[in-house]
Amino acid sequence: MFGSLRLPKGKLTEAEQRLYNGHFCALCHGLDQWGGKIASLLTNYDTTFWLLVLAALDEDRHGPAPLNKLRCTAVPFRQVGIVQLRPQTRQLAAALTLALVGAKVEDDRLDGDRPWVQWAFLPLRSSWARAGPWLDQVGFPRDAIEGLGPWQRAMEVEATSLQELAQPTQAMLEAVFGFVADYTEQPSCLPALHELGRSLGLWIYLFDAYSDQGRDARSGAFNALARFPQPPGQLASQMLHALNHAQRALARLPLGSRRPMLELQVARLRQLTREQFGVVEPSSGGAACWVMGGLAAAALTPTAAVACDGCDCGGCDGCDCGGCEGCNCEACNCEACNCEALECCNACDCCQGCEGCQCNSSKYDWICCCHSDSTPPKSKTAPPPKEDELPGTTRVKRKWPWSKKKPKPVEDPPQPG
Repeated sequence: MFGSLRLPKGKLTEAEQRLYNGHFCALCHGLDQWGGKIASLLTNYDTTFWLLVLAALDEDRHGPAPLNKLRCTAVPFRQVGIVQLRPQTRQLAAALTLALVGAKVEDDRLDGDRPWVQWAFLPLRSSWARAGPWLDQVGFPRDAIEGLGPWQRAMEVEATSLQELAQPTQAMLEAVFGFVADYTEQPSCLPALHELGRSLGLWIYLFDAYSDQGRDARSGAFNALARFPQPPGQLASQMLHALNHAQRALARLPLGSRRPMLELQVARLRQLTREQFGVVEPSSGGAACWVMGGLAAAALTPTAAVACDGCDCGGCDGCDCGGCEGCNCEACNCEACNCEALECCNACDCCQGCEGCQCNSSKYDWICCCHSDSTPPKSKTAPPPKEDELPGTTRVKRKWPWSKKKPKPVEDPPQPG
């Protein structure tokens, strides 16, 4: 997944480019301080995108971070602008990067794919080993990252559709972005952050599957599109619809001066999709919206995700209603549905939330009804809120499909390879 969320060249002003470089270099310095020069080589555009979102919400609460000149980690005699993040934020970005890369290396090892990667990762094993316990201390949902590989391999055997195969990646990024709301003490941003993570997760999974078809066919590796072939137009529609959701999620977040660079990165994904499929903007009305777990129907047109002001149903194509109250949406097909409050499941017989709802999604109870307000879906299996490690914040623990009772922390966590 690394490398997708880069900026298109020449689209930012000089000040905006300095600000973006300041975050990219701040991640590099954070990795250097965490694990030395070798660790700084893991600096990437994707974690920088996440860091931009976190820094924007953190700035909205704690004030702007200064941009100072420091020595470049790669070229010591060169001075570069660095956004002076809080020390804990800098460590968080570095630890998350190592956790993501370590999980990818372990997944490659178990799959037998690119065995040389685990040997290249050997110098970083001690830095990676420290990242997990540190993330636990700040309440980060580390199991969302470490459980991605096992859940994905299980789904490759059990899944009955392409959208099910994409759900582990969607859930992982939903957790990674959702943590930003806890960390920055802005719970009102949680629904938009979840939507951003799920939409990017869907795009990344589908794009990787589409791009790797030839290579996987030659090597005999698993490919989602070989298992569940899709017409190119329908696949492109889902990917572009996912980016509509990402665009809507960004519009609902207080991003300040970082908004242009984040929106441009999503715009680049849209352009990349069009180039890959040779289309301008395909549509497939009435298909399922995979961003919200494949449960809500949606008209996959360019305006589907943003046509309704305040409406989260994803299916009011061209609807000019205030929140869809009384709207006969194709997505939920229920009059007087309050779409501002929740995403309706067409797999259930209610539009008032999950309580008492006989959803067909019991296998994935965490996506029964995807609420778009700050109230999480009710679930019989969901544990009660627990005080987080961060002062003044609480974090609602979610029961992920791979979650088990966590063992007590050990001094030497397992290492890839």
